[in-house]
Amino acid sequence: MKRARRPANLARRTWGPSPGKAEELVAVLSCGPSLAYTYRPGCSYHQIVAVNSAASRYPAHTFVFGDVLTWKRWPPISPARPFLRAEHAYALEHVAGPSKWEGELLVWEAIETPGLRVEHWRAFSSTAALVYAGTRHGVRVVDVYGADMAGEVDHCGTWAMRRDAERWGQERRFWRYVVEWLERAGVTVRRVGFEHEEVEP
Repeated sequence: MKRARRPANLARRTWGPSPGKAEELVAVLSCGPSLAYTYRPGCSYHQIVAVNSAASRYPAHTFVFGDVLTWKRWPPISPARPFLRAEHAYALEHVAGPSKWEGELLVWEAIETPGLRVEHWRAFSSTAALVYAGTRHGVRVVDVYGADMAGEVDHCGTWAMRRDAERWGQERRFWRYVVEWLERAGVTVRRVGFEHEEVEP
C-alpha cells in the first residue's frame, strides 16, 4: 500500500505541555457512518486525532487504537503518532518501526485521570481518544466526528464485530462519564451531527 504524503498543515508535535503551543481546538475522528459526511479535511484544528479505521482514510496527528492488529488492518495514511495500550507497544515497534510516525509512541497508561476511573475510558478506543484530545495543553473545545454509537457498519460501510445494542449501550455510558469529567475541567465536547441528541446508555 502506497503511503500518502504528509499534508503541509500537519506540523511536527511533541507530547506534554508546550508553553506557547496551546491546542485550543481539537478534532476527534471516530468511525461511525456520519464521519463520511460531517468531516471535511482541511478544517482549522490544532490537533486531529483519528480512531481505528479513520486513520486509514483521513490524515491525522495522532492514531488511537488498542492493539497491533488494528495497525495492520488499517495502516494510517499519514505519519500519525500511535496512542495505544501499553501491552501492545513493544510489538508495534517491531511490526511497524518508529520511522513510520512522528514523535514518541504514547501509551494509554501514561495519562492520569484523577476523578475518572480508568476502566471507564480504556475500554474503547473512542473514549481513549476523547481523553487524549481533552487533556491536550490548552484545549478548550473537542469536536468529535463519527460518534454515532449505533449501527453495524463504519464510515466506509464496512461491517464490524461487536456493533450490537449491548456494546453501544456500554460505550455510550462510558462516553458520558468522560464528557462530564472533561466538562468539569472546562473542556467543551461537541458531537458533530448529533448536537441536539442526548447521549444515553
